[in-house]
Amino acid sequence: MVHNNYLDFLNQFRANIERLRHEVYQYLVADNTVVMPMRASIEYDTGSISTYEAIMMLTFNSDHKIIEWREVCVEIDAA
Repeated sequence: MVHNNYLDFLNQFRANIERLRHEVYQYLVADNTVVMPMRASIEYDTGSISTYEAIMMLTFNSDHKIIEWREVCVEIDAA
């Protein structure tokens, strides 16, 4: 599926999400970047749940505003 912009993607992604949870294992700070390995789970309005091992990386500018946001995730069997 192709999205014209990120807002289109986000609106479609969140359309049927009931709850989104993040269990951050650790906060790693290097210069102006924070890296967070975590487990993320998405509970949908249908009752189904998808679980992911993920890494989020946020980079900040000198005004402490996010200038880069990256996530890498792999779906896992949560059983």
